[in-house]
Amino acid sequence: MGGVTAIGVSVWVITITFCVGLSSLLVSINRAMREPLCSGTGNRTGSTFFMSTGVELRLLTSQPSGSLAAQNRDRKSLKQVESGENIRIQQIAQYLQQATRNRLVFCHEPIDGLTFLNLGKVLATALRNENLRSPMIAYTAEDTLAEILSTLQNDSRIGNYVALYNIGILFEPALELNLKSTLENASTNKTIIIRSDGTIRSDKFYFLQPGDGMLIDLKGLSFIEI
Repeated sequence: MGGVTAIGVSVWVITITFCVGLSSLLVSINRAMREPLCSGTGNRTGSTFFMSTGVELRLLTSQPSGSLAAQNRDRKSLKQVESGENIRIQQIAQYLQQATRNRLVFCHEPIDGLTFLNLGKVLATALRNENLRSPMIAYTAEDTLAEILSTLQNDSRIGNYVALYNIGILFEPALELNLKSTLENASTNKTIIIRSDGTIRSDKFYFLQPGDGMLIDLKGLSFIEI
C-alpha cells in the first residue's frame, strides 16, 4: 500500500506542476496579445510580420507650447534625446567593428531609427490556437522563434539586425527553449538587439533580478550592454 500511495502522490505532484506551468503560459500569451506588434522608427519593409499587421510607431515629437521659451526647451530636450540615442548607435557600431564572433547587444531603452519587434506578441499569436497540452508546443515555439530571428531589418550604420522586446514568454518552462544556443547561432551573421529591464551579472542575463531562475547563460558569447 505504501508503494501505491507514493506513486499516487507522485502523479498528483506531476499533474499539479504541469497545470501550474500551463497556467503560466496562458497568462503570458494573453498578456502579450494585448500589446502593439512593434516599437521604433526604423525601416520596416524587411519584415513579413510588419506587412500583415497594423503597427504603432513611437514618434519623437514635442507637444505645442504656449511660449517661445517653452518651445526652445522642448527643442533642447528633443536634441538631448536624439543625441543620447545616437550615442547608443555609435556604441553598437564600434562594438561591431571589433569583428567579434557574436553580434549580441542588450539595451534598456528604445533606440531611435531602429524597429523593435514585440517578440512576445508574435510568439503568442503563433501559439494561441495550438493545443498547449501537446508536447508539439515546444516545436512550434522553436520554429516561430527561428523565423523571428531570420526576419531582418537593415540600418546603414549597423547593417542587418533583429531588435526584440517583450521577451518574457521565452522563459516559460513549457516551451523548453535553449536560449543560449539560439542566440549564439543567430548572432553570428547579424546583430541581435534585446531590449529589456533585465540585468547582466557574471556573464548571466537575468530577466527579472539576479538569482532568479529566468536567465540566459552568456558565458563564451561576445556581447555588449548599453
